[in-house]
Amino acid sequence: MEEDLFIYLIIHLTKHYSAAGIGIRFFIDICLYVRHFKPTMDWTFIWSELSGLGLREFAESIMGLCSVWFEGAAGNEVYDEMAEYVLSSGIYGTRRHSVLSALGIKNHKQQPAWAAKLRYMLKLFFPPLSVMRVQYPILEKVPLLMPFCWLLRGIRCMLFKRKNTFRVIKSVSSVSGEDIDKLRSLHSKTGLIRTRDE
Repeated sequence: MEEDLFIYLIIHLTKHYSAAGIGIRFFIDICLYVRHFKPTMDWTFIWSELSGLGLREFAESIMGLCSVWFEGAAGNEVYDEMAEYVLSSGIYGTRRHSVLSALGIKNHKQQPAWAAKLRYMLKLFFPPLSVMRVQYPILEKVPLLMPFCWLLRGIRCMLFKRKNTFRVIKSVSSVSGEDIDKLRSLHSKTGLIRTRDE
């Protein structure tokens, strides 16, 4: 039972970490949980399950950072980079980290920054039918109205969500190729990208 919850905590942390970044709070949860249940947990089972999910290497990185922060273990360059990323993420991540994640981790083809940013903006402003159907149910019956619905959505964003729309545009344009490469490198070192690309 304790093992299942621990695995869930790792998966949950991984989801947030890779989507928009996370704050130190998630790491405190992991550390406190391990301190309380470590003697009774079946670590062979845990590592086996995490390996099957492709998350073992990343989980080891998480546990290593927890040890550095809360148990006085020696750090290294990877843990320093992870710490910088986590401490700049706020409590639940940031819009900038979300954009970086979309441009870095989810950019499997490793396109140049300008191409990845263009592709991201196109997906943002022209979502696929599966997304548009939620807001515009008419598309279930008449998918040919999609261009009209995109236009309507754009007008609504400019009239009612102007500030947020421009914040998103600013976040995307502020990300550089160097930022994307740095994040990909960090996630590669911690095992996150490899596990997602396999």
